[in-house]
Amino acid sequence: MREKTIEKWLREGCDRLGLLAMKFTSPGNDGVPDRLVICPDGRAFFVELKTDTGRLSPIQAWQHKRMRKVGAKVITVYGTVGVSELLEDLGMVYSDTPRFQRWREEYGIDRSAFQFKDVYGKQDGRDRYAVPTT
Repeated sequence: MREKTIEKWLREGCDRLGLLAMKFTSPGNDGVPDRLVICPDGRAFFVELKTDTGRLSPIQAWQHKRMRKVGAKVITVYGTVGVSELLEDLGMVYSDTPRFQRWREEYGIDRSAFQFKDVYGKQDGRDRYAVPTT
C-alpha cells in the first residue's frame, strides 16, 4: 500500500474522532514528519507515515531526534496496521462512543495522562532507520 493511501486513512480516521490531521511542511527543513495531529484538549503531536516495509531516511531520523530532544511528540506509523493501532489509542482517549467510554472506565484511563507510543505498526516498537549509502 502506498504512503499516500495510508496518510488518507489517518486523516479520515482523525476526522471521525474530531481531531485535526493537518499536512505539515516546513520549507528549508527536509525530513520533518508528514502530519500534525491536534486533539480537542490541545494536545498535539507529529506523525511520520511509512509503508509496512518503509524506513526513515537519515535526515528524518535526525529531525525526529532533534524534535524529541526539545519535547515534541513524534510518532512513526508503519502501514495500515500502525494507523489502526494509533486510531484505536486516539479513540480510547478522545471518542465518546459507548465502547470507548466503557474501556476508559474499565481500565481507569485518564485522558490527560494517556501516553501515546513512539512507534505503531512494528511489533518491537522500534523505528526503522535507512542504512546510509556510502
